[in-house]
Amino acid sequence: MMAFSSDFISILETIEQQPVYVVLWAAFGMFFCSFALFVPLIILRKLNKAAKIENVAGVIAGIMLLCWIAGFVTQIILFFSGVSGIKLLLIWIAMFLTYVVFGVCNRKMILKWGNSITSKKRQHSKNSAEA
Repeated sequence: MMAFSSDFISILETIEQQPVYVVLWAAFGMFFCSFALFVPLIILRKLNKAAKIENVAGVIAGIMLLCWIAGFVTQIILFFSGVSGIKLLLIWIAMFLTYVVFGVCNRKMILKWGNSITSKKRQHSKNSAEA
């Protein structure tokens, strides 16, 4: 147990000394997490094992995209403003948790919005094909 706390403290010290790691995580970490989450979802969809995968994937993709865009922009601004590494990390974690809670609480509205966009695209492509 002591080794874990010692490792955690050394990670926090590294972040405090070099806050660029938090900015890099905000910029590229979400891509790696998205890749790790969506590969199993794509495999399950190809195997027709889960019917509701697309709905879950849509909500997760929306949360990840929002986290990536807003997180990266705010972290860059705060980094160049001279905010400490620990504060950068805490701000990013708070933003991430806020977006996750928002996405979970509003998943029906997000799915409704996503389905309306998809249906409009399908209708537009159908009208274009007929013309």
